[in-house]
Amino acid sequence: MEIFKGTTLGSSYDKGGKDSGIKVNKTFLVDIDKIFIEQGFNVRDLDAEHIASIAASYESGQPIPAIVGRVTPSGFKVIDGHHRFEAAKLAGVSRLECKDFHGTDADIVAMMVTSSQGRNLTSVERAKAYQRLKNFGLDSAEIAKKVNRSRADIDSHLLLLSAGDSVISAVASGEIGFSVAVNEIRKSGHAAAEKIESAVSNAKAAGKRKRS
Repeated sequence: MEIFKGTTLGSSYDKGGKDSGIKVNKTFLVDIDKIFIEQGFNVRDLDAEHIASIAASYESGQPIPAIVGRVTPSGFKVIDGHHRFEAAKLAGVSRLECKDFHGTDADIVAMMVTSSQGRNLTSVERAKAYQRLKNFGLDSAEIAKKVNRSRADIDSHLLLLSAGDSVISAVASGEIGFSVAVNEIRKSGHAAAEKIESAVSNAKAAGKRKRS
């Protein structure tokens, strides 16, 4: 039995029609100068090392997933693929494979959170993404379902954001672990920030004494 009726998937689809079992999921080649990143839109901070790694893949001709975005009057706005876009510019790529995104603003944030193509989110990035979804009117249970995480995970990350900038900064820099910070916030409430700041200061001082 002949499975494919052509020399390419496209020709097999044309010859086999609906009975071929092949589905079309269109992508388009877009000039790189027609693609743009909206400042502050991405839930991930750009990582130079990650960009350089992808750029090397472009240069060596390895297959790279298409960028996902939305057409706007200003051009094709990147929704998923910010690192790939910057890497393509670094590698001198003139046109990129792109595909349209269809969904709500909440769907966009959820896609950026769950994308398997992006680097892993930090705890602070994940917390801020959950807060964006909350701002769209979703509760913790709805956010959990949208990003395929537990409700406890959602509540813990949102709790981190309630502790203030100094605690968030300490977690972001790795001066204190996410779980340690959240546990202290649960235990000490409004006093948590002061205790965490004190612990971080003491750790820094101990480190300086040890180096001396």
